[in-house]
Amino acid sequence: MTRRGYVVGALAVLVLLIVPLALGSLHTPAGTRPDSSVARTGRITLVAAGDKRTAEGITCASKAAPPTSLPLTGSLQGARLCAATPRYRRWTAPEPLFDHLDVLAAGLARLEPAPKDYICFQSGGSFHYDLRLVVDGQEVSLRTQPSCLELTAGGVDYLDSDEPFDAFLDALTAQRAERQPPPLRPTKALDCAATPRGQDHALSPLGDPLEMVEAVSCWRPDSTGETPPWREAVAVPTRALATFVAEMRTHARRDVGFDHDPCAGREWFGQDLLGRTAWGDVVVVRGVCESYLLSDVDSVAPEDQ
Repeated sequence: MTRRGYVVGALAVLVLLIVPLALGSLHTPAGTRPDSSVARTGRITLVAAGDKRTAEGITCASKAAPPTSLPLTGSLQGARLCAATPRYRRWTAPEPLFDHLDVLAAGLARLEPAPKDYICFQSGGSFHYDLRLVVDGQEVSLRTQPSCLELTAGGVDYLDSDEPFDAFLDALTAQRAERQPPPLRPTKALDCAATPRGQDHALSPLGDPLEMVEAVSCWRPDSTGETPPWREAVAVPTRALATFVAEMRTHARRDVGFDHDPCAGREWFGQDLLGRTAWGDVVVVRGVCESYLLSDVDSVAPEDQ
């Protein structure tokens, strides 16, 4: 069967075979994190003064120096979260932030210096990122270090780099809730063949697969040896995608993973449905034959880990 045939066939019989493990995005919203108490917030030294034009003018390609020290003081006018060169995971960054900047200011205030005797035995965060901030008209860069994903300013390490990262996404979620998504622009993020062997697709920290508005099928055959790369993307027809999402909402069942024999004795093949939401978030539904898995785990074969 051709790759396009696999796509059409799989979408035709998915009704009872969707197996969700964990619904939602890679980001844990505020209020559900065990350490997201406001009591942990230190003295907030930035004043929210959001300006949409300023925020949209921030680009990840521009040069920006790190701050000489923390905490930052002044008027916070905009921010953009950039995906830095990956070490742990590739990911796709969202749009800039110009509203609810007080939430981000509070997240920055939760940064605490590392102990003097700290030795890096584990990661200080979850994502390798470059947080661009415009404070009093000056752009600065808070970039995690590739060693332990810690933030460094003025020679001081800050280990809890998830604090400003999560705060940015919390603020962006609130910003989106008050607006309509802009028209989707073309993207290279839905390129199956661009996913390096042994790595996952470049997903977004926000976004829900149940909100996909466009998708492609990433297909690869099973192998007893080296895991083959993903083949070229095949677009999922709009009507088929709408049916797929509707069936996910109504006919999904909870399980610990894929069935013991999801291919019913036939030759196995992998088929990830890689898509985007109306906000441009890149999301995925994992697939083996006609079984699908809504999960936040990486799409990496065991021998690649």
